[in-house]
Amino acid sequence: MLAGEPNFRAAAEAVSRQPIARADVPEISLTASMAASNPLLWLAEYPGQAAGHAISWACQSDNPDPIYARIIEAIDQVEGCLPAANEVWLCLGLPISGGEGEASSGVAACLSAQELDRARAFRFEADGWSYTAAHSLLRTMLGRMLRRPPLSLHFDVGEAGKPYLSAGTEPAGGCGLHFSLSHSCGLVAIAVARHPVGVDVERMRPLPDMRELLAELMADEVLNHFDSTPPDERTALFHRYWTLAEAFLKARGDGLGGAFADLAFTPGGIPRPVPISENGISEHWHFGHANGAVVDWCQAGPGERE
Repeated sequence: MLAGEPNFRAAAEAVSRQPIARADVPEISLTASMAASNPLLWLAEYPGQAAGHAISWACQSDNPDPIYARIIEAIDQVEGCLPAANEVWLCLGLPISGGEGEASSGVAACLSAQELDRARAFRFEADGWSYTAAHSLLRTMLGRMLRRPPLSLHFDVGEAGKPYLSAGTEPAGGCGLHFSLSHSCGLVAIAVARHPVGVDVERMRPLPDMRELLAELMADEVLNHFDSTPPDERTALFHRYWTLAEAFLKARGDGLGGAFADLAFTPGGIPRPVPISENGISEHWHFGHANGAVVDWCQAGPGERE
């Protein structure tokens, strides 16, 4: 970290590691209409089923045409298929009641030895479960899309820690495939697209330092909008800002060392990116956000700070 640079990683960890009572995590019994992707998760049919979570995605494309979010309701839907150029595929997994006890045996066939070691290394069981569920869902989904066994997929990691499919694993025909994953207490999210994409989820709850985090990390406009928002609406607005910014950084491949201040927002929380690419042309960005049971996918192209 450079001298004087805000500690993005510490701030992000402060948000993600706020204590949450185990009772706050919904335990959902599997029914015939909910097709599980593995022994740990069933797939939501719409974002409102993940009530209590903020869900955001960001996607960069080479043109301003709209990009549409498609919710993958069952893994079978992606068999041998890839997203269209104007789509972001979202897969939202929620825990099956009793699934945590099946983690090591139920999904071992989907994870590499390194991933299993990483899952066992987590200090808290809930964190290990989230990691296991997210990575097994990612391998299952990509494996179905490419018609390959989950363990045959190989990943490399970029400088900022963003994973990508290794050479030889990518789809035939030179078709780029981008993906992102995120997991919070009680929710796993996977985003797949033909363009750089990022997804972030957070369990919504009041945090004592929401204002301080926005003041340190985000554009001045963000703090002004936050202060002018009624107090009972600030928790939802904070998590909208936070998850959109995290998804934006993931799509750019910056990791937590990126600049949240590159993303400004309107008073209603609609993002307006302001970075300029090396050739001086504004990048085209598209966003979506779902807040609890209220679905509000929003689109936004290149913009200026208001």
